[in-house]
Amino acid sequence: MAVTVTSDNNNRQTNAGRTLVRTSAGIPYVVVEDYTNGGIRIFKGNGTTPTSFSEQDSANNPATAKGSCSVAIDSSNVIHIAYHYYNGKTSELDYVTFATSTDTFGTPVTVVADIGGDPVAITNLYTAIAIDSNDIPHIAFSQYPNKGGLPSLYYTNKVGGAWNASVEVEGATNGNPCTGYDITIDADNKPEVSYILYNGSTYATKGALGNVNNA
Repeated sequence: MAVTVTSDNNNRQTNAGRTLVRTSAGIPYVVVEDYTNGGIRIFKGNGTTPTSFSEQDSANNPATAKGSCSVAIDSSNVIHIAYHYYNGKTSELDYVTFATSTDTFGTPVTVVADIGGDPVAITNLYTAIAIDSNDIPHIAFSQYPNKGGLPSLYYTNKVGGAWNASVEVEGATNGNPCTGYDITIDADNKPEVSYILYNGSTYATKGALGNVNNA
C-alpha cells in the first residue's frame, strides 16, 4: 500500500544517494526538497508500518536554494544530512543533523564553501552520505574545480572531529564528468563510492575503495 508523505508545495528528491531512513525502533523518516520555498524538510511516519507522515521542526528547516540532499542515520538515531546550497559560482556543500529523540534540526554548517565553477543548475549537483562504525559521517559530493561545467566526484569526512579537506575521487583530472553517486562503509570501516563516469562517448558504472577510514 502506498502512503503519501506530502502533497503540498513542489517537493522533490534530486540526485540524492538516500532519502529514507529508519530508527532502531523502526520509525521511518523521509527527507524531501521543497522547490517552492527552497528548503529541506523531514517527515516522520506514525508507526513502523506508517499510515501517514507528519512534518517535523518546520520552523528550522535548512532553507533557501537547498538541494541534492542525502541522509544516513547513526547508532544514536541521529540523522545526518548532506546537501548543496546552490548559488551559481559560489555554490557550497552543507551539512546538518536531525535528532530523532527530540525531532529537531541541529545547526547547519558549511563543509566546502566554494565548489569551484558554476554548476548551472541545482540538478547538476550530487551528494551521498554514509556513517561509519564510530558514527562519523563520510560524504561523496560534486565539485567543479576545472571551471568547465563538468561535475567531479569528491570525498570528505569528519574523522578526528572536524571536516577534513576534500579529495578528488575522479573527474577533473581526467576531464570526465561523474554523476549518480552512492557511498557505503565496508567491514574494515573504509568508505566505498560508486558513480557513473562519462568519457565522452560511453557511460560506465565505477567503484572506488578508500585506503583507510580517513581515506
